[in-house]
Amino acid sequence: MPLLLAIVHTVVGIKFSSTMVQMFGSGTSILTMSLVTAGIMLVVYGGYFLATYWGCKSMIRPKKINIAYETLSIYQIKISSV
Repeated sequence: MPLLLAIVHTVVGIKFSSTMVQMFGSGTSILTMSLVTAGIMLVVYGGYFLATYWGCKSMIRPKKINIAYETLSIYQIKISSV
């Protein structure tokens, strides 16, 4: 959802910028401004996506269990209950 909002925001911003450039004139090409905007958007939202992905992945991933310790504990419980 945030990426969709960013895309819509970028399209509206580019159209507004294009209008302003046409009114006031500038040596900067619309293509150049579009590519810079797209690059900034990819860096910001791509970084946000990666940070969120890695954060969620670390919460979901099961913790590693020391098998030897768990086995020893099970045997101790069986011996003490006999």
